[in-house]
Amino acid sequence: MQNEFPNASNVCYLNSASEGLMPLRSMRALQEAASMKQKPQLLGDPQYFEMPARCRSLLAKMLSCSPEEIALIPSTSYGMGIMAHSLPLKSGDEVLVVDRDFPSNNFAWEPLRQQGIAIRTAPFQPDTDQPARVLESITPATRVLSLSMIHFYTGFRYELKLFSEVCRQKNIFFIVDAIQAAGTLEINLQETPVDAMCAAAHKWQLSPSGTGFLYVSKDLILKLHAAFSGWMHNKNATRFANTDMFEYGPSSQARCYELGTAPIILLSAYEQSLKLLLEAKIPYVEEHNIRLASRLRTFFRELDWKLPENPIPSPFCSVQPPQKYDATQLLNSLADREIFVAVRANYLRMTPHLYNDEQDVERFCEQFKTCL
Repeated sequence: MQNEFPNASNVCYLNSASEGLMPLRSMRALQEAASMKQKPQLLGDPQYFEMPARCRSLLAKMLSCSPEEIALIPSTSYGMGIMAHSLPLKSGDEVLVVDRDFPSNNFAWEPLRQQGIAIRTAPFQPDTDQPARVLESITPATRVLSLSMIHFYTGFRYELKLFSEVCRQKNIFFIVDAIQAAGTLEINLQETPVDAMCAAAHKWQLSPSGTGFLYVSKDLILKLHAAFSGWMHNKNATRFANTDMFEYGPSSQARCYELGTAPIILLSAYEQSLKLLLEAKIPYVEEHNIRLASRLRTFFRELDWKLPENPIPSPFCSVQPPQKYDATQLLNSLADREIFVAVRANYLRMTPHLYNDEQDVERFCEQFKTCL
C-alpha cells in the first residue's frame, strides 16, 4: 500500500482533513482519462455511464447502502444545497444546525428563512455534554437536524445512532455532513439509518476536488421536491439509442441529482481511490488512524496542553496552544521541518491517514519540541 504514496516517505504529512494524498493508481487513471480527450472517438457509454455506475456501487459497498441511493456530486455544499431546497418543508418549520459547524453545512439552509422557515443553532462545546446540547435544542417545530459527523477543527465525533433514533421518533429529517468521516471511519447506513449524507472526496477519500457523494435514502427520495432538473433527472437518460429519452419521467434513484454529464476525468481517479480504500478495509483504516491520533493526543497531554473532550475515539488530534504560543507560528515552524499540519480556529490540527505510520508520529513529537 505504501508504494501508492511515494511522497509520504519524503515528508511528514498529517493534514488529511484538509487534503488527502491521491494514490498513484488514481493519478494514472486521471492522466489516461484526460488523454482520451485528444481521442474523443474512444469516449462513449463505458466512460459516461458504466464508470459512474461503478463508482456508485463502490460507494454503496463502503456505506452499506444501495447504489440506487447514491449520487455523484462535486462538493458537500452541493449536496447540502440539494437537501435544503428539496425537502418538503413549510413556513413555521425549523431547521436545527450546530454552532461552529463548517459553513457548507450551516449556510446551505439560510435561504429558507425567506420562506418563513426558522434556522436555529444548537450551542457547541467539544466535551462529553455536547450530544445532550444538540438534543435539548430540538423543539416541537424542528423538522430537520443537520450536523457534521466529525467537527472540522476540534475533531469532535458524534454518535450517529443516538441522533438517528431520536430523529425517527420525532419525525425529523436527519442530514449528515460526512466529509471528515467518509474514508476514515466505518459507516453502516443499514445499522444506523440517516435520511441523507454527503461528503466531498478530496480529503479522506483520497480523490480530486470536484468529486464526492450524496446518499439519499429510498424513503426520502420519494418525498423530495426536485429543486431543479437536468437531463440526468430523467429515468431514461442513458437511452440515447431510443426515442424514449425525450419522454420526461423523473428517476426514482438518487442519481437524478447529478443533473448533467458526468465529470469522467475526475471520476476515473475517484473510482481507483475507492477501490484502494475498500482493499485496505475501512475498519482497519479507522483503527489505524485512531491509534495514531491517540498517540499524538497522549503526547500533548504530557505537555499539559488543552485537548477537546471526545467521548468517542476520533481520527483527529486537535489542540489549543497555551497563550504564550501562536498556532500559526508553530504551523510554519513545523513546515520548515517538512512536517505538515493545519490551523483552524486557533486549533493546531493533526490528522493521520493510512499512508502514515508510527515513525511519522515519532518524528512529529521529536520535532515539535524543537519548535517551542
